[in-house]
Amino acid sequence: LAFLGPDGKVIRELKGEVQAEAAKPRELKGGTPPPAPPEEKKEAIKSEGGTAEENPPTEKKEGEEEEEGDKLADITNGHNRVSWNLRYPNAKKFTGMILWAGSTTGPKVLPGTYTAQLTAGDQKVTVPFELRQDPRTSASAADLKAQFDFVKSVYDKLSEVNGQITRIREVRKALTDLKKSASKPVADAAKELDKKMTAVEETLYQTKNKSSQDPLNYPIRLNDKLAGVADSASAGSFAPTEQQVAVRDELVKLIDAQLATLKAIWDADLPAFNKLVKEQDVPAVK
Repeated sequence: LAFLGPDGKVIRELKGEVQAEAAKPRELKGGTPPPAPPEEKKEAIKSEGGTAEENPPTEKKEGEEEEEGDKLADITNGHNRVSWNLRYPNAKKFTGMILWAGSTTGPKVLPGTYTAQLTAGDQKVTVPFELRQDPRTSASAADLKAQFDFVKSVYDKLSEVNGQITRIREVRKALTDLKKSASKPVADAAKELDKKMTAVEETLYQTKNKSSQDPLNYPIRLNDKLAGVADSASAGSFAPTEQQVAVRDELVKLIDAQLATLKAIWDADLPAFNKLVKEQDVPAVK
């Protein structure tokens, strides 16, 4: 199920497969239906021997709900109801990411005419629909457009940053695996390359944060601050303030400087390292 914008481009796409129909309950003699199964007892959530009262359920990690939002769950033959949260896809994340000031939830779409497109096998059906402005707000179309453009630009940059952090960690894993059997020159070079990547990573993201409360002790970094600006500008239906624009521009300037440093690592340092590895007849890092 895809949702297309006024320009005909896909905004969001939800995918899933039709589930097999559940087996029908066996009828008893005389046509009496079988008794309903007893309601499952809710077991207390235990953690290291504690009870539900002592250890309340942990909150859902940031972004988990949004990640599930791109899946069509429990689709069966017949009528199905699907809910779209009227947002663009979320910004990219990486495993274990903790954000304090904002989130990766995608920006809301603007009022206008959209299209729902349902595809099942070789069959396709499209239906236009109108998304109207919230009647409780008097925001102008220009204000809403300015807000959308601002938030979208922030999430695009946030995706870029988080994508590069993912790449750093993938390369680091390859370096760690390689060092286990590498010669001393290769191991030293791998350590130096990791050191350069880590300096960029720790400027872009607070790597010490492992839980939602850790930012109380470890100050947030650039990607978290950028997410916070988007979160602030997303509130209500207003054009971004001059201060929000100024803060975004300053953060993007600092982020781009780090990304430029990282690009130099990918373009020069990593190939040089792989050349050394090749000379030592060790598998290169991709």
